[in-house]
Amino acid sequence: GFSLSDGLEGDNYFYNIGGGYDGKNFSVYTNFAGIGDNYFADMGWIPSAEQYDAVRDTSIHIGFHHWYTRMNYTLFPKDQSKVNAHIFGLRQVLDVDNSFDFLQQRIIAGYTLSKANTSGLMLEYTHEEKNLLFPFDFTDGEPLPAGRYSFDYAEIGYQSDRRAYFTWAGGLQYGSFYNGTRLQTTLELAYRVQPWGNFGLNFVYNKLEFPDPYGAENLLLLSPRFEVNFTRNLFWTTFLQFNTQNDNFNINSRLQWRYKPMSDLFIVYTDNYAVEMWGPKNRALVLKLNYWLNL
Repeated sequence: GFSLSDGLEGDNYFYNIGGGYDGKNFSVYTNFAGIGDNYFADMGWIPSAEQYDAVRDTSIHIGFHHWYTRMNYTLFPKDQSKVNAHIFGLRQVLDVDNSFDFLQQRIIAGYTLSKANTSGLMLEYTHEEKNLLFPFDFTDGEPLPAGRYSFDYAEIGYQSDRRAYFTWAGGLQYGSFYNGTRLQTTLELAYRVQPWGNFGLNFVYNKLEFPDPYGAENLLLLSPRFEVNFTRNLFWTTFLQFNTQNDNFNINSRLQWRYKPMSDLFIVYTDNYAVEMWGPKNRALVLKLNYWLNL
């Protein structure tokens, strides 16, 4: 594919190709993708394309090539009354720029215990390498210097029975992070009220510690979510997010009326507040109408 931008010519390509094999016990998948230096996704966002420079407080757009591979080997017990499967996995992600200079790499080895009651346990170990093209700040201290960093971390996660009215999932991650350390805890709570409602709460906490003079930071992300079905054709969804990293409180509320099959009217209200000053950053009310035309 290609993108067209005023004043830019050449290096505006996009490509994506992949393939794999799925057997009873063994599966493998690999994918190659990339963009040119002048490819811009005006209707979306491409990870790794925008490199932030903390010193100049600006983002630099670059093209890159991306290679992703995963391999899984699954063991199925003869007695599956309690355990469905033991899954051993390996994933690799590699990004290079358009001069084939190294950008980043992740190698992840993992194990998943899948139980018959739909609950599960996950263990992962990750080795990551990152080439910071520009200084980057995670804290109020000095930005981390540009350069190549190598770090490792481990993670454990659990998912409860997904069939229950009340479900929860949690995780703990700890290890090195650039030239410091990171402790991350996650918790997801969900409650389903048949047949009219779903309520959820996501919690993410990160404790970052770096050597002097790069500082330390405690980051909190809190995200409640409410889904209410008034009738079979009228739905209301509200999503709230409190983010200490961006000093931001966000509200997104959507009313959906399905006035005929595959045709919807949406009314969406969004509001962003600066938490410290408790003042609005931006606010919008959007009306969207979809009509399904069947020829």
